[in-house]
Amino acid sequence: MEESNRKERVQTRTRILAGAVLGGALFFLIGALLNGISEGALMGKTDFFVPISTVLTGHAGSSATALLIEIVLYCILGALVGGASLPFAEERDKLLLRSICHFMVIAGIVTLLTWLCDWNKGKVGFWLLLIGIIAAIYFIIWIGRWIGWNGEIRQIRDKLGIKKKRTFLNWRETIPYLLFLLIAAVILFLIGFGVHGII
Repeated sequence: MEESNRKERVQTRTRILAGAVLGGALFFLIGALLNGISEGALMGKTDFFVPISTVLTGHAGSSATALLIEIVLYCILGALVGGASLPFAEERDKLLLRSICHFMVIAGIVTLLTWLCDWNKGKVGFWLLLIGIIAAIYFIIWIGRWIGWNGEIRQIRDKLGIKKKRTFLNWRETIPYLLFLLIAAVILFLIGFGVHGII
């Protein structure tokens, strides 16, 4: 048991470290593209690839400090993505809380980057679009886990010979799906409002 826990800790650290390096590099490229777009690349004012945000350079006082801030935040994002499976390793009663905390931290860092680099040009629309996309990714992961859990429960019931009674709109069966629809509606609203705000 102790050996298994030790191996799991090593794998967790490896995933987080790999996420910080590889994810950090990927987010740096995405950030450079967003810098270019926010600084007028679509109108030919600058290149599409701007590694260091001009706005952040103004906040930080130098391009070197701005670059360091960007790299640190991108690596933290990468590490969080690398460790994204950690909330699902917890017991189910802690799963929702851990997932919400994980989402809030990622959304907070994206919000900070959006403000520091002025990706949204002072408009709330682009920020809502980013948060909506992140929420949609979490939603898809949760749907996948929900389907997986239901499949596991069905297999256990089949092995035990327990037949589930099918009912039409049983409230216990319906509530999770209503919650999924509500969350999906909120996500679509965020993305739709975000796109509308940009346009």
